[in-house]
Amino acid sequence: MVVTSFTGKGAIDETSPHAAGVLNPLGTTASLELARRADTLLWCGCKVGQNTSHNWLLPLPHQATIQLDIDPAELGRTFRPSVALSGDARATLAALLDEVLELRRPSWLAECAGHRRGGGGARRRRGVARPSRSRRSASWPSSPPG
Repeated sequence: MVVTSFTGKGAIDETSPHAAGVLNPLGTTASLELARRADTLLWCGCKVGQNTSHNWLLPLPHQATIQLDIDPAELGRTFRPSVALSGDARATLAALLDEVLELRRPSWLAECAGHRRGGGGARRRRGVARPSRSRRSASWPSSPPG
């Protein structure tokens, strides 16, 4: 499951079954719940600041943490990761794919899917009108009137 920071938003297609939203107090409840339930967190190119860590509540003490950043000065700056990796995100993640043992965990995948579909979805703001289906545009990208 992948969650992003606000600045990392768009790093993964948000319609992907692996996307769980933005990990931030203003983000989705699914992203926070899944981050809390994970046994391992991989922070990739993220400063792990106050917002992304939910006011320093993440990572939890029992979680294994891997921090990957191209800037070695960022590693361990705000928390002590179990593993610190310095390198380009794309190249390092590609190299890790060959080394990481794939574990199939159907119950975890089902839990993640449940959070995305149901109670762990995006937070809704009171008083904000959402366009009806008939008024939503199917065009992409949208262009503002000019």
